[in-house]
Amino acid sequence: MIYSEKFLNRFWNKIDIRNKSECWIWKASKYDFGYGQIKADAPFRHNLISHVVSLEIKLNRKLLPGMCCLHVCDNPSCCNPDHLYEGSVQQNSDDKMNRGRHKNGPTEGEDNGNAVLSNQDIPVIVNLILTGHSNKEIAAMYNVTHSTISLIRNKKKWIALLDSIGFEAKPCFIRS
Repeated sequence: MIYSEKFLNRFWNKIDIRNKSECWIWKASKYDFGYGQIKADAPFRHNLISHVVSLEIKLNRKLLPGMCCLHVCDNPSCCNPDHLYEGSVQQNSDDKMNRGRHKNGPTEGEDNGNAVLSNQDIPVIVNLILTGHSNKEIAAMYNVTHSTISLIRNKKKWIALLDSIGFEAKPCFIRS
């Protein structure tokens, strides 16, 4: 066994496991672009990539040197071992280009793998902002931090979508 029983329990508890044909979504911490991450057992404690761990469990070995974990489903958060396979760096690059997943620059909005909010949530949040709700109130409704709502209110995130609906930054003034 390449991972401890304790680690495996922790790992599988962080995945929304569904039927074998569906994506099994990583529910915990993610890197940019949606790849799941989990801390290795002590003494190493470095971050591991969740879908790589899932494939290594399936293969019952570490990935071979110079090899990558590729998705057949194009979902970076997917950890379903049936959706993963071992391939070369060139195969990974070719796959990314052939499927149109190559992006230049940062991914924004709901295309960002770390996004909790959807494109449909933003106009509703804007309406709540415009009707006087506080960042804290809105954050509680969407299970995000008040800082996330502040970034929307001040037009620091979701900029393209906010521009498309004509939203201008609305600073929140809290009276004491």
